Amino acid sequence: MTTNVTLEWDLPVTRESGNPLSQSEIGHVIIELSADGGSNFTEINTKSPAEEQKVMVPDLEVGDWVFRLTVTDISGRSGQPHLEPFVIPDEAPPGSVLNVRVTLG
Repeated sequence: MTTNVTLEWDLPVTRESGNPLSQSEIGHVIIELSADGGSNFTEINTKSPAEEQKVMVPDLEVGDWVFRLTVTDISGRSGQPHLEPFVIPDEAPPGSVLNVRVTLG
């Protein structure tokens, strides 16, 4: 059983210092995904500010997942990554009873 997940976000309007950040100063957003609670990440996409800030990830299995999004400016400076944990619950019905015993009398 797998699930499709869609992730959407808004680009920052300030730098970490609090100073304004224009969209033209943003180079890209790196989108990564972890299946082990954030110990290891795999890059799944990169979005420029001109693109829709959205990504669809197909066929994820039941479990705990973490997205990591990192914004990099046009000078190559990367901000602090944003971690977004989420859970895909197991919605399968329960299994059958076990160890059924029938006795006479």
